[in-house]
Amino acid sequence: MPYDAITIDTNTFIQTGIALETGLLAQLEQFKEAPVDLVLSEIVTREVLKHLQQMTKKGRDAGLAALTRLEQLQLVAEADRERLKQVAESVVDSREAARQRLARFLEATGAQAVRASHCSIDDLLKLYFAASAPFEPTGDKKFEFPDAIALLSLQKWAVDGGKRILAVSADKGWAAFAETSEQIDVEEDLAKALETLQEHAAAAEATVAKLMEAVVAGTQPDAANAIEEGLTASLADWVFSAEGSGSFYLEADSNTLRFGSYELAKIGDDYDITVVRLGHEIVAARIGATFTATAEADFSLAVWDGIDREYVNMGGASAETEIEFEGAFLVTLYGDLAGPLDDIDVGEVEVVEAIDSVDFGEIEFDYGDPDDFDALLESEPETEAAEEPAPAAGTHNGV
Repeated sequence: MPYDAITIDTNTFIQTGIALETGLLAQLEQFKEAPVDLVLSEIVTREVLKHLQQMTKKGRDAGLAALTRLEQLQLVAEADRERLKQVAESVVDSREAARQRLARFLEATGAQAVRASHCSIDDLLKLYFAASAPFEPTGDKKFEFPDAIALLSLQKWAVDGGKRILAVSADKGWAAFAETSEQIDVEEDLAKALETLQEHAAAAEATVAKLMEAVVAGTQPDAANAIEEGLTASLADWVFSAEGSGSFYLEADSNTLRFGSYELAKIGDDYDITVVRLGHEIVAARIGATFTATAEADFSLAVWDGIDREYVNMGGASAETEIEFEGAFLVTLYGDLAGPLDDIDVGEVEVVEAIDSVDFGEIEFDYGDPDDFDALLESEPETEAAEEPAPAAGTHNGV
């Protein structure tokens, strides 16, 4: 069934980590020049901005604290400490940074705003008192008002323009509302929604599958290397929470994933491939995979002081563990898709689905490398050469 527009719910933005410039959300830029419109409810835009501002403030505070900590621990050469202060002073206001970032996304995607004023108060009240979707028949229905306003305003926009909308949302209320709407259908998976809007997606999917089959067989080493390099860089930047247990209070300071290998996932006999963008000599596809990686984390350890009623820092500890998890990556291919595989170049490779948290098990105090302590004991402090005492008065050399 053809659609004239696509819209995204707030929970879809959150599921992608509000990564506006990368991954699946970046693929929305195709709609700026496409016959299909990207429309966003004013409600969704406001909610995304609120979440983005919270994330930005948290990151800003953590970054400034890290810069201060670097200086306190004298981990930066004295000659560079002034530059460190300048970096701290140049950090912009988090609320303004979030507004500008969202504004750039809206401009890049050509998103059209659907004002909440499109929503009819009469229709809103009818849904509320009838406990019709997205309102639940039980529970506190006031929390459903934002969804109801968003959906009714989008439906009014579609009716006025004679359009059909494909909405991307994992919210059950949105899905239930769509069952009674002639203008809105709901798909909970963004990648599948994007594929639905692509013409000739089946042929492009077959080309991607053919290339991945060649990568697995080892007949396309350049493509294989490009994919592994992309996965290595992307996994290293993946954000996840580090967890552990032990006799100390633990707080993760930093963590990272070191790529090991991947195996393409299959649905039946076919690879799990979803075309999310298709243009002239370009295709972007989400590919399901099982990853192996080494997770590494640094923890700060503390104990509770019952007298001063505060946590006392006890140093740190590092941990690593081998993990395997289900996920997916986005690969962009360039070239003539109808031509030979050798003429297709692998472009951007980004991990778009991976592990949320890693349990590192028992974390104990790290006493350090014994060799470091032995070296410290054996080292002699540097001292300036003693000056030769001046001859005593009344004496001279050689006597």
